[in-house]
Amino acid sequence: MMVFTLLIEDKNEINAMDLASDGSILATGGKDLSIRLYDTNTTEMKTKYFGALEQSFDQSIRNHAYRIFSLCFHPQQKYILASGGWDESVKVWDLRTEKGLVRNIYGPHICGDALDIEGETNLLTGSWVAENALQLWDLGSGKLISNVPYRSDRTKGEYLYCAKFTEGSLAIAGGSGSCSGQIISLKNMEVLGEVKLSKAVHALDVKHKKVIMGSMEPRLKLLTLQQLPED
Repeated sequence: MMVFTLLIEDKNEINAMDLASDGSILATGGKDLSIRLYDTNTTEMKTKYFGALEQSFDQSIRNHAYRIFSLCFHPQQKYILASGGWDESVKVWDLRTEKGLVRNIYGPHICGDALDIEGETNLLTGSWVAENALQLWDLGSGKLISNVPYRSDRTKGEYLYCAKFTEGSLAIAGGSGSCSGQIISLKNMEVLGEVKLSKAVHALDVKHKKVIMGSMEPRLKLLTLQQLPED
């Protein structure tokens, strides 16, 4: 039997959400710039980190001042959350602290589901920018580890909407510049493969060597990664 609960966020448009690793916390973010945290067992909103549109917004904390487009919980630490949007920064939150925000990572311009965390400290970001759109960061220090290669025509740019880690030291990303999804080796820093679509790639996911991609065209592409490089 399935039980459905309706949660209402008045005057908001939800662009991003994620569940903590144990499923106990739901985070949402979107148009009104605030991040809301819900207890999934009671459906009660436990915490709200106010954005700049709210009267309770504290300018000294530097919470989100532009729309939120991506949220990602740490896969091993359920109280650590990363968020990104039009701020040109990724914000790292510790939900156990009073104010929440513990770090700003400046640079990424996030316009879709383009944040992912792997291991203890690896953070992947995909930005809607012409060059160096795919980047690998250290979540703990906020420092850039490296720019990750992504093929694009220089006249069209990269302009990524989505990015994910996958097994075998790989990343997968897609966007509107090349209108493709690309598999990249983070070990050798090279593009291993590319799947072309006729329009911008807006969504993708990968689990157990299965990759799904969606775009502005009315179709999905489901792929199987046949061989993964050794670590």
